[in-house]
Amino acid sequence: MDDLVLYRSGAPIGIIAPSMLFARSRHGIFFNGPHGIGLLRTEDEPGLQDALSSSGSLVPGTPEEITKIQALLGDPITSRTASYLLCGARCCADVIQDLDDLACSTVVIAGCGGIGSAVALLLAGSGIKKFRLIDPDVIEKSNLNRQLFWTLQDLGRFKAETLAKVLKARFEGLALEVQSAETSIVQLCELCASDVDALVVTADNPGTLASQARRITDECGVPVISGGYIHGSMIIFTFMPHSSASINDGHVACPIDWQRLPSSIMPSYGPMNMALAAEISDRVIKSIAYRSFGRPDTSVSQRKMEDLCKVI
Repeated sequence: MDDLVLYRSGAPIGIIAPSMLFARSRHGIFFNGPHGIGLLRTEDEPGLQDALSSSGSLVPGTPEEITKIQALLGDPITSRTASYLLCGARCCADVIQDLDDLACSTVVIAGCGGIGSAVALLLAGSGIKKFRLIDPDVIEKSNLNRQLFWTLQDLGRFKAETLAKVLKARFEGLALEVQSAETSIVQLCELCASDVDALVVTADNPGTLASQARRITDECGVPVISGGYIHGSMIIFTFMPHSSASINDGHVACPIDWQRLPSSIMPSYGPMNMALAAEISDRVIKSIAYRSFGRPDTSVSQRKMEDLCKVI
């Protein structure tokens, strides 16, 4: 092994997962990898390869692919995402293609508040370069305790435009389009008809927008991940073109036209927004970069914040 490369008979055969841990004991060397624990009892090349493979720590590849992975791991922009993808990839080619797909993809984010703004930052940090940001709202003082990318100087400014400035201040090479106006399912369908790889819906007006987003998947063949909250629970809708027909319409539509109280205050709780943003972002990434970990399936999930904190 040299610089995360495993050699066999002097030739490179794979990359060692950078997250691998090891420990020496009287029994041999233990490798803690993405798939579990491997034990090296005899320090020879076949034994080392078997121990690394059994723990999921060895990602095979050609010499050219291995060189590309080394470059990705050495680049501060791609190093962490590449390391994460190596935890699930079957081969180096999976990681290379997944990172290329992320960099070439366009993601639409409808709703740039507490959830959507965090999603945009997480996706850009993971390698997405092209965004269309949609939100008609302006930043208010009540937003500052849970929408963490605004400052007092941003009060009264459009969220989508401000989010674009935040993204450009942090990430290089982004292509951003901004729409500071309301949108509808019909308009989102038109927008996603071409050159869009995923849609994120976190807008809460109308309140049924998240569940109605399945229409976009069915008509445009675009993965749609939408989310929000009801009382103290988080709801995430994942609509994937390959499996959207697997879910019953009754799970995503409600015939009752629920109305808010005139003085309603919705529970846009900061930690819940961050939890939603993290899961939505992960599903978006895996809907595009699916070779390493596999595509998510169409699903509707609802759970409370305290469920995330339970130790199994």
